[in-house]
Amino acid sequence: MALLFMDGFDHYDTSASNVSAQMLGSGDYVSSSGMERTSETAYGDGLGSALVFNDDSSYWQTKSLPIAGNRVIIGFHVRRTSQQSSNNATAWQRLVGINNHFNLSMNMSKPNRVYAKRGSFNYQGIELGGAGDYFTLEQNVTHHIVCIVDQSTSATGRVQVYKDGIKVIDIQNVATVSAHNANVNIIAGQVQSSNYWERLAYDNLFVMDGGGAENNDYPGILRVLPLLPNGDDAIAAGATALNGGSHFEEVDDEFLNGADSTYTSTATAGDQNLYDVPVASTLWADADQVIALQVKQNVGTNAPTNSEIAAVINDGTNTAQGDTHTATTVAHKLFSHIFDAAPDGGAWDLATLDALKVGHKHISSS
Repeated sequence: MALLFMDGFDHYDTSASNVSAQMLGSGDYVSSSGMERTSETAYGDGLGSALVFNDDSSYWQTKSLPIAGNRVIIGFHVRRTSQQSSNNATAWQRLVGINNHFNLSMNMSKPNRVYAKRGSFNYQGIELGGAGDYFTLEQNVTHHIVCIVDQSTSATGRVQVYKDGIKVIDIQNVATVSAHNANVNIIAGQVQSSNYWERLAYDNLFVMDGGGAENNDYPGILRVLPLLPNGDDAIAAGATALNGGSHFEEVDDEFLNGADSTYTSTATAGDQNLYDVPVASTLWADADQVIALQVKQNVGTNAPTNSEIAAVINDGTNTAQGDTHTATTVAHKLFSHIFDAAPDGGAWDLATLDALKVGHKHISSS
């Protein structure tokens, strides 16, 4: 597989208008409306929170993602937190889609049944498979969904859906998309009637293609770790400044919303600031399935002009470093990096996750 996109939805604001501005400002999304972060976690892992549709027009759409080949793999946790009081057989709510050519949608006459459909969501599309080709989303139950689409406009495509690791849909030898694109936008949300919609909480989104030799079927779980210090004292007790010096200057317990008091900072080039995260094997029931981690953080600098910074992870022995970003004295940098290999370059395992520290390195200043 090739990992193209991840978002843990943990660092956004509680205001829908601010969420839209943050999503669009990140460059990771091209459209967003009516989403808000709540403590209503779709996956109760004790880290961060979920992004929730708060009205009938809520949706988000990722930036264009280049894929290798025909396969698109989309994974996420989802939780239905409301129930329609009335039903409509011709109304649908989109769970997730690829461009406007394929979608998983919930039929509002049977509001816990999700079907695979080809074509534009706005025009309902064409249901794929037979009468039994659907899966259910029970109310107030969190599910991990992975949708694997082999894109084809002829009868050579395939759609597979895994629910909590069990294959619940496998439709073969069909046209799966109305058009095949080498670049895809992943879309979630929107309804066909403002009278029929349900509240959905999303968590831990990832997008992959079929490139490479690993994880091209059901891939497992991907985690997003927000670097969210919970106070100076807790940081001082749990942090390791690998080369000494001041390893933090200002943190607090707010979410990463860009405010002055919600960033980690260092003034010394060469410092590596690493913070403990909760023990994965006791916190995550599915920790043995983790195949990649993304670290999101907000980093400022006290250097005269700017600093080059990068995400780092450490397993007690080995350290891996992400891409370089620039933070300035007046603009803290919210950035992320996907680590699809453990700090030693190998696969993730429970021992590595349990020993994990995450943070950033102050590479240079000017």
